[in-house]
Formats: sequence, C-alpha cells, structure tokens
Amino acid sequence: MLKHGETVIFDSSAILRYLDANFRDTPRLFRDDYAVHGQIEEWEFWVKTDLAPPIRAMFGQAMAPELDTSVTEKARADLHAATARLEQRLTESDFLVDDAISAADVTCAPAIALAILEPANDLGPIHTFFAEHLHLGTDRDRTAAWAKKVLAYDEG
Repeated sequence: MLKHGETVIFDSSAILRYLDANFRDTPRLFRDDYAVHGQIEEWEFWVKTDLAPPIRAMFGQAMAPELDTSVTEKARADLHAATARLEQRLTESDFLVDDAISAADVTCAPAIALAILEPANDLGPIHTFFAEHLHLGTDRDRTAAWAKKVLAYDEG
C-alpha cells in the first residue's frame, strides 16, 4: 500500500505508475516510447503468469501444517523453467527492457529475491523457509546477479 497525502493506492502496478508520474527526479520506471512501454507491461504480465505461481506454491507450503515435497519440487522446477527467459534476456542487456532500470525489473526482481536468499540467523520464519526450500537452480548466474543489482536500488 502507498499513502501519499490524500492518495491511497493498493495495487502494486498502480503504485509504480503513480511513483513514475509524480516523482520525476528519480529514475523513470516507464518509457514514453509506446513499443518500449509495451515491453515493460509484457514483463509485468509475465511475472503474474509465470513467476508468481511457483512463488505462491512455496508460500502455501510455508504455511502448510506439513511439508509436501512434491509441491516444493514442482515449484522449484517451474521457477527454473520460467527463469530461462530471464537468463536469455540478460545475455543481451543489463536490464529487462533497455539499458536502464524500469518497472519490468522492479516487478520481477523481488520474486527472484526469494530464490536467492542465503540461510542466516536473522531471517524470519518465512524467509528461512524460502532460503531452505526454493533455489534459483543451476545456470542462472545472470539472473541472480541482475536481481541483486535491482534490489540494491532499494538499499539506498
């Protein structure tokens, strides 16, 4: 949720658009070129259709009274299959759409972050579950490095 003055927005896609329109001194999340803007929206949709289902399955297992390893194995396999598209794209560019961070990156990276968590004592129970049970898989080095780079924008 975003509250800015009297404005309250609950949808994450709408929040990104609001931030991009109202905070012009920050990196642009969308582009004025309609074709490029369309590519950003394709990635936003892809997150919902391809990345989110295995992440949701893992959240379900994190909350389940008993772990179903067939569900976690399928979620890992589905995530690995989905991230092949990311890995391929990242061989061509440092970001998903063009040469600068965009809403495509900001939308995709948090899902990947759950698959690159390192076990640590200060993780909460949900993050610990993801660190133990969801892994990005082999041959996803570009994807992992890209997600860390995008997530670093949030640290500043």
